[in-house]
Amino acid sequence: RVPVAVKYPNSKYAGKNYTHPVQNGDLLATISEILDWEVEQPLNTYPFSDSKERLIISKSNTAVRVTTSDGYATRRGHSIVKEEGNISEEALSLLDSSSLPAVEMTRGKIPGVEGKNSKNVESRLEYLGYK
Repeated sequence: RVPVAVKYPNSKYAGKNYTHPVQNGDLLATISEILDWEVEQPLNTYPFSDSKERLIISKSNTAVRVTTSDGYATRRGHSIVKEEGNISEEALSLLDSSSLPAVEMTRGKIPGVEGKNSKNVESRLEYLGYK
């Protein structure tokens, strides 16, 4: 968990504290609510002030994770590799339908990396899914 501090225009929500989890996509929903924008928002995103239960999707190069207030599940490839807590069927379905980000593969020399550091960096890149 990482705390988020937001200052709204005109002191809206001044002094209010919320303890529900939020995600990066909620920032767009928050801004569009404040500015009354009509924009398409990512699935399962809500303004920060909306305490509705969220299914939070996090992605890395090799894994997708869904987090709820009751737990989380992680998928690598097509298999769920870890499930902790009480995960709803809706959360598992969202996890199953979420794609991994496309990662461009690197080939050849790595600019700025020479000698024995090159092997170390290459093995790290491979571990992260870049090679």
